[in-house]
Amino acid sequence: MRRTAALITAVTASAALTATAVAPLAASAAASRAAIRRFALARGLRRQIAAIERHTTVPVLLPDEVLIDVPNGHGIEQKWSANRPGWQISLGIGPRCGGANACFVGQFTGTRGGRLAFRSRVRLHGGVIGRYKPSTCGASCSPPEIQWKLRDVLYDVQFRAAGSGTDKQKLVAIANSALAAGPR
Repeated sequence: MRRTAALITAVTASAALTATAVAPLAASAAASRAAIRRFALARGLRRQIAAIERHTTVPVLLPDEVLIDVPNGHGIEQKWSANRPGWQISLGIGPRCGGANACFVGQFTGTRGGRLAFRSRVRLHGGVIGRYKPSTCGASCSPPEIQWKLRDVLYDVQFRAAGSGTDKQKLVAIANSALAAGPR
């Protein structure tokens, strides 16, 4: 079989991410069915990261862990793709999310080249300057997003993080964790 530079994609089982409950949501009807959970992202995606690294030379930067609001009884669907210029890892709640707005949790990408797209500057770990875009809504809502460049690679994180703090504070913390951990 001939190898090509075509996009390699895989979907993994929801159970691959390790989760521990952090705190229940405020009392409401929905709160009895959901919890904020801490996901050991880098450790839980070890096999996927190894597969990505077989298809690209773009370093994978991921935070050690993330907080996600997950309804009880649901897992996290992970999808990844990789090719010569970069990689992408997407997370959604439940099976067959497919990136739909209602179940989308986050996406991490690394692309060789690329340009920063946002104006709002943020200072990140190691003196790296990033750019931030808050959540925006039209016909549907986009998640908040943060980008930074490191050694000619554009890293981009879109994420609906749970926990306390503003979206900007949570995304800066995710980016700082990925930068501090370094390539996986």
